[in-house]
This record gives sequence, structure tokens and C-alpha cells, in this order.
Amino acid sequence: MKIQPYIYLSGPLTSGNALTNTRKAIEFGVALWDAGYTIFIPHLNSFIEMFYERSYEHWMQNDLAWVDRCDFLVRLPGESRGSDQEVERALSSGKRVVFVPVGMTPEAFVGWLNNINLGKLINESKG
Repeated sequence: MKIQPYIYLSGPLTSGNALTNTRKAIEFGVALWDAGYTIFIPHLNSFIEMFYERSYEHWMQNDLAWVDRCDFLVRLPGESRGSDQEVERALSSGKRVVFVPVGMTPEAFVGWLNNINLGKLINESKG
């Protein structure tokens, strides 16, 4: 049985323009979703934050719990203390981390991911 790979999409949110960063995360997330991956885009939690303010620590606790559940993490370019923590958590638990090169489009990234057949590697490791 093929297991659908779960991706945690990590990247800057508040470093720079939050709306621009969220849009970029959505663009990559939708491209991955359309390619058959199951995605989690933590940037979308900023809409919850508009109505229910929470501390940075609260959000990181939630995000790291999602990192623990994913099959691999995709790291968007850009400085981000939170994303660095997410990458560290994923690597320390033996998860694969894939870094998006600066300037790569979502479509090109998905093509590259499919070319290396990361989904198959994830399925094989789960047996």
C-alpha cells in the first residue's frame, strides 16, 4: 500500500513581509499538494493569530508537534529563527530535510522532488 508522504513546509514568516512570506509558502504548498503530497503550511496559522493572539512559544510548541508527525520537511529560503528550530527538530529525529534553492520556482522544485523520487524513499522506509 502506498503511503502518502506528509510534508511540513518551513520558512520565514515574520522576517520581512509576513503577507509576502505567507503567499510564497502557499504557492509552494499548493504546488506540492497538486503533485500528490499532503502538506502542512504553518504560515496559515497567522490567520488564527489575527483573532486569537498567542505567544511565540505557544506557536512553536504547536509547530514542532507537527514537525514530529511529518515524513519530511521542506525549508524555504530566508532567515527565520523558528524555521531553524524546525529544521533542527526534524534532523534530530532522523527526518529528511530538503532545502529549496534561492530563486527556484514551486513548479521546478516539485519537478526536482519527483525526479529524486522522495515519495518512494519515504514509502520504502515505512515498509
